[in-house]
Amino acid sequence: MPPKRKTTAKRQKAVSTLSSDSDQTTCRPAEPLPLELLDLIFDYLSSDNSRKAKYSLSQAACLSKSWTVAVYRRLYRRVFVSTPEQMALIHRSLKENPKLVELIASFGVNYSYKNLPSHPVLATAERHKRKVGSEHTWAVFKLLKGIYHLTIENASLDPTPAAKHTIIPKQLLRGLKSLTIIERPSLCRNSYAHWLEVAAPTLERLCCPSYMTGLPNSKLFKRVLGQSASERLPMEDIRVAFPSYYTKEKIKPFLAMLQVHAPTLRRLHLTFRLENDATVVTDVADLLRRTSQLRVLALDIQNLGFQMEKIVDALSVAPALRELTVAGDMYEQMTSYAKIIVDKTTAMPGAFPNLRTIIVGEGTNTAGESGEAERSYPEVLVEEN
Repeated sequence: MPPKRKTTAKRQKAVSTLSSDSDQTTCRPAEPLPLELLDLIFDYLSSDNSRKAKYSLSQAACLSKSWTVAVYRRLYRRVFVSTPEQMALIHRSLKENPKLVELIASFGVNYSYKNLPSHPVLATAERHKRKVGSEHTWAVFKLLKGIYHLTIENASLDPTPAAKHTIIPKQLLRGLKSLTIIERPSLCRNSYAHWLEVAAPTLERLCCPSYMTGLPNSKLFKRVLGQSASERLPMEDIRVAFPSYYTKEKIKPFLAMLQVHAPTLRRLHLTFRLENDATVVTDVADLLRRTSQLRVLALDIQNLGFQMEKIVDALSVAPALRELTVAGDMYEQMTSYAKIIVDKTTAMPGAFPNLRTIIVGEGTNTAGESGEAERSYPEVLVEEN
């Protein structure tokens, strides 16, 4: 028995020696990945908004120092903060490395606060948490400048520090191309007029979802949007989603105001609920006839019925139209819309030379609360729940 054990030990030693020799002969230093491949990988990870992708992108900066700049450029390009704890981390990062501020093109904050707990101890803890989060939020606002897009949810600024008076720093608002204001019931008294007044000279996209009741007919919105060609902002993408309780008396003036922007429109989204009102559909058709550069049209109009023919006839003078989306509440409506669109487009050969996509289905409103805007298509959104 003992001799066999010696033989086995010798064999194991010989095998380990051979394997170590082979490893030494075959191992080579790793070649660096091509920059083009790295850019594709980092762009793919940065386009994915999931936590897993963002975590993978941040970990890539720890693997190689040569990747740090490329990763940070994409990681901080669009920042959306959803919790006060995240804002504290962002604040610390920007303070420790001020150069990161120059990488931020889009910044958003929306904590989606709920009601305070009924228990006194829990309510006190929640108030303290919100106070600390507000302090970090305003501190970050003071650091930011030269960004492209800004998303603000008003309740996330509450409680506002006494010295701020809800006035967003001017260096943050100057030069903005896109601004999203998400308003929810809150104690925070925001100076929207100040925000828009500072940002208006360069603003191309204004997004105001949720509870901004009466905004389409307010003097503030009309002043920003402009009612004449000399006053208006260069809006190219307009999204209007009226609440169900809006009557034609409130919708028709706004449609008339939109006609000023018709020659430069590239995207138009219209959503409203009216019971078989032909006059409003006629106004929509008149608006479409004035468009010459319209590429994307999305309509969600209740009980449009056979008046869909007016819409298609008006679109025949929009040679740049590429995508048409019509929403219906029931299967019969969607089938009817599809038949009218197909019959009209086939009966007018050459009227839609660039039309590539026709979508008939439910829901045309795809704007999220983050409100992040792509640089290619600024938009105006007036949406109320």
